[in-house]
Amino acid sequence: MRKRTLQLIVSLSLVLAIYVLVSRPRPALVQYPSELLDRCAAVELVWDRSIPTHEQELAITPHAEYQANWSSDGRRLTINPVSSWAWETTYTIELAGDQECQFTTQPTPRISLFAAGDVMLDKMPGEHILHYGPDDVLAGMNDLSLKADLAFVNLEGPVSQRGAPVNKRYTFCGKPEALQALVAAGIDVVSLANNHALDYGQPAFLDTMQYLRNCGIGYAGSGTSQAEAFSPLITQVGDLSIAFLAFGQRDVLPLWAQTAWLATKEQSGIAVHDAPGARDLMFAAIDQAKQVADLVIVSLHWGYEGLVEPLAWQRDLGRAIIDAGGTAIIGHHPHQPYGVELYCGKPIFYSLGNFLFHPYEDTQREGYVVLLEMSQEGVSGFELVPILMEQGRTSVLTGSAADQVLDLVLSRSKKLGSELDRKQGRLLWRGGD
Repeated sequence: MRKRTLQLIVSLSLVLAIYVLVSRPRPALVQYPSELLDRCAAVELVWDRSIPTHEQELAITPHAEYQANWSSDGRRLTINPVSSWAWETTYTIELAGDQECQFTTQPTPRISLFAAGDVMLDKMPGEHILHYGPDDVLAGMNDLSLKADLAFVNLEGPVSQRGAPVNKRYTFCGKPEALQALVAAGIDVVSLANNHALDYGQPAFLDTMQYLRNCGIGYAGSGTSQAEAFSPLITQVGDLSIAFLAFGQRDVLPLWAQTAWLATKEQSGIAVHDAPGARDLMFAAIDQAKQVADLVIVSLHWGYEGLVEPLAWQRDLGRAIIDAGGTAIIGHHPHQPYGVELYCGKPIFYSLGNFLFHPYEDTQREGYVVLLEMSQEGVSGFELVPILMEQGRTSVLTGSAADQVLDLVLSRSKKLGSELDRKQGRLLWRGGD
């Protein structure tokens, strides 16, 4: 009898213990990420009671490198990413004790870049600015340029009150106040690496860089030394850093200028891609830029006037720049709209044509601008918008005139192996297309 009573007591104890374990309330989360998390932020989890040590092992999917730290009372868990979480990702945290929690990181940061071609602030554009004011000359582009996070153009010619025209066929020099037209249009960065940068000599060239700084406009491809001219201009937009590099072409300069205009250790000037030793400097600059910036935009003043498609060496050079780390190439100089090549998912705009220029030829009055959408991974898409220069003023083309430009660019892009979509008077490309 006694033995049976003991067995009954033991059985009842076991049942009671199991009941206590089963019926004991499980720890409940009282603090967890309720908002989208920054990719470098720690994940903080807090329970209303302790998590037993044997249940504190965890796994995170998708896979991530992290460090997990529990508080001494087993109620708080802090998870730090070793480098960072992925953007726009939902992670699941699973504990050995069957606890589960999720958190989501913020959307991938994206920025927009407005890029346009050649700009002259002399002659007809300069006269238009003088008579109608700086706000008017590019007012037709404001819906595009002012809404972009960054805006870039190639500035052809100095702005200065000093100097005199050098010995070459075409020379330009705008008035310093004409830069306000670029300010009004929201232009943030210009290239000075072109065949008109020193049209009025060194004093006007140096003035130009100073006037740009005074206006808050950055510049690339020029400097008081070779090191400065080949250095990237770094800009920051939110969480993304963007490097701008610019290179001109020596063989389109007059013979006497092919040395006198180039930046050296002792001389102010421009960066070029085709002088002895320049390629090594250029690729070193690209390597430097990709080490310090998320995106690398390379401006090239290249090719030859009168041609309507890139030469073989340009295609080779463009691809080599992309292979070296360039995110996109913005080309100009021929004053004609060329096709677009998509190489390894990255755009090479060989020539956008003119953006604001004196109408030397009717065929040079039409071109295009591009709106690039970019993230840390590169260019996710772009829109190509046809434009028209008329009476020293630039505006967006519409109707049949726009169709003619788009037809031309589509045809020229197809020859480069690129297919673009067409919608509502624009050409489109989305990554993965």
